[in-house]
Amino acid sequence: KEFEWTNVGAVGIFWDNDTGGGPIWVDDVYIGAAGLDLSIANDPASPMSGVTFAAGGEANVISWTHNPEFGGYNVYVAESPITDVTAEGVQLLTTVTADAETTGMLSVEHRLEVPHESLAPLTVYYAVTSLSTFGVENPDVSASAGSIANPDLPVQPIIVQLTEDEGNMLFDNLSAGVVSNEGFPDGYQPFVLDSNHSQLSESLTLPDSDEDNSGMFWMGYTDLNELWIYAEVRDDVIELAGESAPPNDAWQFDSIELGWGNHDVRDVPGGSIIFGSPHQNMERGEFADYQFRISAHANAAGEVTVTHAFVGWSIDADAQGGGAAYDILTDEGGNQIGYKMLALFPLDAIQNVDQGDAVLPPPASNELRLIPMTITLNDADGNTREHQITWSLKPNVDNQWWNTPAQWATVAMVGRDLFVPTAIETIDDTVPERFTLEQNYPNPFNPSTTIRFALTKPEAVRLKVFDLLGREVATLIDGQMLPAGTHAVDFRATNLASGQYLYRLQAGSFVQTRKMTLLK
Repeated sequence: KEFEWTNVGAVGIFWDNDTGGGPIWVDDVYIGAAGLDLSIANDPASPMSGVTFAAGGEANVISWTHNPEFGGYNVYVAESPITDVTAEGVQLLTTVTADAETTGMLSVEHRLEVPHESLAPLTVYYAVTSLSTFGVENPDVSASAGSIANPDLPVQPIIVQLTEDEGNMLFDNLSAGVVSNEGFPDGYQPFVLDSNHSQLSESLTLPDSDEDNSGMFWMGYTDLNELWIYAEVRDDVIELAGESAPPNDAWQFDSIELGWGNHDVRDVPGGSIIFGSPHQNMERGEFADYQFRISAHANAAGEVTVTHAFVGWSIDADAQGGGAAYDILTDEGGNQIGYKMLALFPLDAIQNVDQGDAVLPPPASNELRLIPMTITLNDADGNTREHQITWSLKPNVDNQWWNTPAQWATVAMVGRDLFVPTAIETIDDTVPERFTLEQNYPNPFNPSTTIRFALTKPEAVRLKVFDLLGREVATLIDGQMLPAGTHAVDFRATNLASGQYLYRLQAGSFVQTRKMTLLK
């Protein structure tokens, strides 16, 4: 049977190489006899129209009715109105393919988060173009562009400025090998890396459950340009690197990694809040990129003898003045459920000065810096790394996250004046008859709810929120001395996924836990 070129929509050519490659150029490729009329394959589709743009809870939704004359669609995104899809600042979000069996409504959900509440609601601009059945795009978006200002987009956790006393407490704990989140301010909400907020970043398998590989991360900086990280990692099987293994090999074992851009994405040509860094490679100089690795190394008996706070792509060593401490993570019954680490990275000691890496001063108390950053967890079971997940939700994340800052999220370093801690309000200073923890109201809630409690006498109060696995997701009050009376705390869950959570009040010997439901 004669080959029918009209049945071919695309041709793919694949080369493989075990080292870094470059562009491969192909010219004069055609299907069929040279004399055939190929004009039909070169004609673009008719212009796109009929697109709706709507807030869909935690995502922006772009939808339209499929036109059977089209072979697909390109969806673009930008931080300003789109009139030209080839203009600077416009990026392809995704391509939606269509065939003879495609019918009805098509939609794309764009999941993104706001780096800081001062930027909400974040207005995002979109446009949709049509593709012919041969993949030829019609770039006309005059009737298919719009915007969404979604008030329900989650607000991310932040890297908060720490006071001198908080920094000193963390330093004293690190020096003494005490691994805890003491030193982070009340009302700070940690980064959560779990099945609700992660992507597979290596061509391995997803963790069996959050008990197998998940984590929470407290992050702050000081006026001394110190970056502090406290991590609680859930892991059912602990496999640490050997005590003689170099830290640059610890990624093959249980360890924590960060991608860190030591610059504001808005200062980099091509960078933005939505897209983050434009860097497709690790850069040096004014807008330098780094890879941090926090690891513990054990001897043959399983005892941790060495820890590292390693800086890659620049000094390829532990930063001078930095360090890390390790301990096991246990549940309330004393059973080991993972590990925890406290690490210090002096941000003025990570630079490769020979390559011109810039030393960036810490953000001031009234400053908001938006950096490219992601957190990655390595999980080794049976001496083999089985899982690697990363915190960034960007759609381009793959197993090159470690050398591609364009895959990292935009995260806020927030000066203390811009940090909004949990507000505690005294509702009634009348001394109640008994200690109580009331049911939160409203319940279910989205995204805020109020928690009331009563104290019969002054007490140091701790009020924390946990997920159903028992992991702390928010500290609303951490040991603050409150007077007798009835008090109220507002809890904002903008960075948490829908589901049930537990909140626990501890005031002296009084302890009570209740359940609440977040519906987004």
